Amino acid sequence: SWPATESMKKIECLLKRIPLSSCAMAASKVGMRARALQFLEVEGRSRALLNGENNKPKVDGMGVSKFLKSHVLDGIDLQLTQTLLGQLNDFDTMVFVAQKSHQTDLTKRLTEEAAEREMYEDWEGAFQAYEQLLDSRLNDESQRLPNSAIDNTKASAQKGLLRCLLKLGRLDSVLNQAYGMSQQRTVHGNTMQICAELLPSAAEAAWRLGKWSIIDNLVNNL
Repeated sequence: SWPATESMKKIECLLKRIPLSSCAMAASKVGMRARALQFLEVEGRSRALLNGENNKPKVDGMGVSKFLKSHVLDGIDLQLTQTLLGQLNDFDTMVFVAQKSHQTDLTKRLTEEAAEREMYEDWEGAFQAYEQLLDSRLNDESQRLPNSAIDNTKASAQKGLLRCLLKLGRLDSVLNQAYGMSQQRTVHGNTMQICAELLPSAAEAAWRLGKWSIIDNLVNNL
């Protein structure tokens, strides 16, 4: 076995090899929002150093760190950054990140816009953003992405759209959309089955509508 000092060094080396983006995601999942934001900032500054950018922290008259308006934002997860800032009630800074995200590709911008509108409980606005996002999967931009990335983005947008419909009380639309989306995913196009990822929203809609036969079918298809 290794001596205690050597063991600590090996553990430190191992921890340093974990990507900062993964650390930020893990911290956000356990509620350590400020820590997650710090991981993202360190990741951004590290990238800026590699690119020769000046990463000295400066603050403007509005109290917004130059970090959030500079090239240090390039390459980090802007959607997670926006979410964390919103959860920390730093809405002014979140706006700056949103402005930065608008300079990125359409898919990423719409994804971040939908998340931001959900955060403000603007369900109609979020619904429209998710609709546009699903439509954007059909344009030339989607051809530049790997198939797995397209599928993940589409699945996330579909679930988001159903969440918004539930909040808006459009329960019949939830069921219709869930069946339609499931038909697109299946080879045989069986509209009598809903894919597992969309089942929770469909079940809630059927429950609230009192459509017990549909709930029975959903349970039997599990």
